[in-house]
Amino acid sequence: MALHTIVFLFFAGALGGALNAVAGGGSFIAFPALMFTGVAPIAANATNTVALWVGVTASTGAYRKHLDISRRVMVPLAVISLIGGIAGAYLLLHTPAQTFLRVMPGSCSARRFCSCSANDCRRAPEASIAADASTSALAIATVFELIVAVYGGYFGGGVGILNLAMLPLSA
Repeated sequence: MALHTIVFLFFAGALGGALNAVAGGGSFIAFPALMFTGVAPIAANATNTVALWVGVTASTGAYRKHLDISRRVMVPLAVISLIGGIAGAYLLLHTPAQTFLRVMPGSCSARRFCSCSANDCRRAPEASIAADASTSALAIATVFELIVAVYGGYFGGGVGILNLAMLPLSA
């Protein structure tokens, strides 16, 4: 890989990470940058998704004191997130590149620069799943989380925003 490509990807990654730290949506910079430099679509997506783990882990650590969620709510959501993420990753790795490009949000084509955009202002919703949530509310949240987790395992980008949108809907 040429030095200018490495420098370009470094700055795209840094900018994407900074955007994720502030508002989310860093995948809309990092993923197209990987595609632009010639990385295969599925490899670019997988690389981008793995890179998101750094931010997710840091956010979880930073906000752990603010998480006032009972184990009754957290455990099913965490388990279903893991299962859905693995299922999405499995689907991704078994999808032909051309099919991936057709179903990918933004419909990027294989040989063009992927120009994806989003309006991702991450404002935490007021409502969330309460510690004393009913069993039906928890079941609905778990189903929604499974869908979001499969999406996250497959596409990666935007999953935090989808989770923020999912929580108040199931409260």
